[in-house]
Amino acid sequence: MDPLVQWLIQRRLEDGRLPRGPVTEIQETAGSGQPCDGCGAIISREQRAVSGIAIESWRSLSLHVDCFEVWEAAPNLRRSETS
Repeated sequence: MDPLVQWLIQRRLEDGRLPRGPVTEIQETAGSGQPCDGCGAIISREQRAVSGIAIESWRSLSLHVDCFEVWEAAPNLRRSETS
């Protein structure tokens, strides 16, 4: 994984732009042109996206599959809930 992406996701966890708590309703789908909540780049239709809902805030999230894996592997992160 790109070290810049890892750094971006860590910063977004620290400043609250990404949740530290569990996520539910996790789905993997084709991208739809929306920005990735992890790295900020567009998730194109040719790419896969993981979406879910943060339980603490009920905020929806959409990340590249690789960004989701980096987010989920972050230290001190409470793990996702499977739906």
